[in-house]
Amino acid sequence: MSLARTRSLLFVLVFGLLPAVSLPLVAMQAGFKTFFKDGEAKLEAGDHAGALADFQEAFRLENKATRYRLEGAIFANYLPRYKIALAYEPQDILEAEAWIKKSEEALEDEVIKRQRKELAAYHADKDRILKAAEKQREALATQFNLALRDAEALLNQKKYEQARQAFQKLVRDYPNRAEAQVGLGKVDNAKLTHLKTMALDVRTAVMDNNFTKAESIIGQIEKIDAGFAQIPALRQQIVDAKKRIATVAADAERRAREDELRREAAREEERKRREKAQAEALANQTKTPPTNVTTPPDDNGAADGAARKAELRAALLETLKPYRRGDPATALRELLEIDIEGAETSTSFHWLKGIFLLAKHHHSSEPDEAVLDLARSEILEVRRLQPDFRPNPDIYPRYVIEFFGGTGN
Repeated sequence: MSLARTRSLLFVLVFGLLPAVSLPLVAMQAGFKTFFKDGEAKLEAGDHAGALADFQEAFRLENKATRYRLEGAIFANYLPRYKIALAYEPQDILEAEAWIKKSEEALEDEVIKRQRKELAAYHADKDRILKAAEKQREALATQFNLALRDAEALLNQKKYEQARQAFQKLVRDYPNRAEAQVGLGKVDNAKLTHLKTMALDVRTAVMDNNFTKAESIIGQIEKIDAGFAQIPALRQQIVDAKKRIATVAADAERRAREDELRREAAREEERKRREKAQAEALANQTKTPPTNVTTPPDDNGAADGAARKAELRAALLETLKPYRRGDPATALRELLEIDIEGAETSTSFHWLKGIFLLAKHHHSSEPDEAVLDLARSEILEVRRLQPDFRPNPDIYPRYVIEFFGGTGN
């Protein structure tokens, strides 16, 4: 008789003799054996997934370890947790470890305590699964630590989006590791802190009027988070600062123009005053030498008549025009071209020649010491002709006053 037919006959005999209320219980007891035996066959064939499904269903129907009769005097050991652990072993070693521990806690080994070979196999399988699970945990810990290190490195490098993705993967792959969740929480805080620091750098650059640097930092902020709330305000600060600078520059330029106009008016007023003073001084030089030391020297007392004096005065005054225009060379040439009797012996002639030569030397890009020596000779001649003469410092430039003083040493 085949095994299937034997099962059917036993099922009919048993269920035919039991009351109706016991039928579900008997069916469950018969069912778990079928699933258990099918699971063992699949496990032997290497079908661990199929075996797991059968063992789990057998466990659902009966979760207690027991010895049950196969047929006649043949018995088999029903160890559901142990078998589930073996089915899990090549698929999920940590789950296999959990079930082998449940098997130990349920004292499933007590059911086969007298079957030495089976008991030895049970403990060997248990030790193997526990050791493999420990190695797996170590490997997973190593993988986790490496992945955590890489994620933290991305965070330290301020690669916030990449760091976020790395931590999210860690949370998915290692849901029981708090470090992954903590790291994920640090990403947003680190990113916000960094963005606020960069925003402060922008404001500092704006205060220093370094707008190129400020714009560059804003560009970096946008690469990190284009939606950062402070970006519009930072750009507006740059615009406002540029407007302020433009306003200040315009005001400064306007004030500078006004100051220059005032200085020009003052220079023009001073020029006119000096021209007037020089004209008056030169006019006095054609008269009798005064005793006042602040006036230019007088002539040598030539008395050729009022007409000649007036002509000489006019000629000397005419040479001052190019001198006042900053052209001492022309003034000197026109002075030397005066062809009036007594001109070259006049103290005024020597004085004008001296200051024209001095001005020529003073304004020359390549000063000639010979010209300076000639000027010195003319000033010494003035001193000889009129020892008490002193040039008026309100009329003549400072360098003339200093040079005149130097010739007396």
